[in-house]
Amino acid sequence: MKINWMHFVIVAMLVFISSIFYVMYRVGQRNSDLVSDNYYEDTLVYQKVIDAKKNADTLTVKPILDVKETGIQVEFPEGFSGETFLGLLSVQKATGAQFDVEIPFRVIEGQKTVVEIPREKLSSGRYQAKLFWKDSQKEYQIEKTLQWK
Repeated sequence: MKINWMHFVIVAMLVFISSIFYVMYRVGQRNSDLVSDNYYEDTLVYQKVIDAKKNADTLTVKPILDVKETGIQVEFPEGFSGETFLGLLSVQKATGAQFDVEIPFRVIEGQKTVVEIPREKLSSGRYQAKLFWKDSQKEYQIEKTLQWK
């Protein structure tokens, strides 16, 4: 059998089509834990998130969100706020919801407060950290991508 250019075109098309099907299969098998189960409800209240981020950007003294040897840590400096408030530190890992951690906290007026997610609750990888808090007037939010080793 003689091989001509038409055979190469057919083989190239078959390889291309099979690679497209392979990519579609792999995307379908992918874990999507970072996608919210309440997507539509979340989009309706997203303006509050935008406002909370803007409020956090306007602060002169901001909380410090960082990775330490003991875990992921948030430090509210002494005199951060003139009042006591509640908040939530949430970290999400893209590889699975079983690695997500949420820690509620309370900052007392005039005191330095440190909130920490201990290293035992973390596995190596990239985390999306979200820090929420609310005082009597405004809501605040800070997001940061952190790498835990």
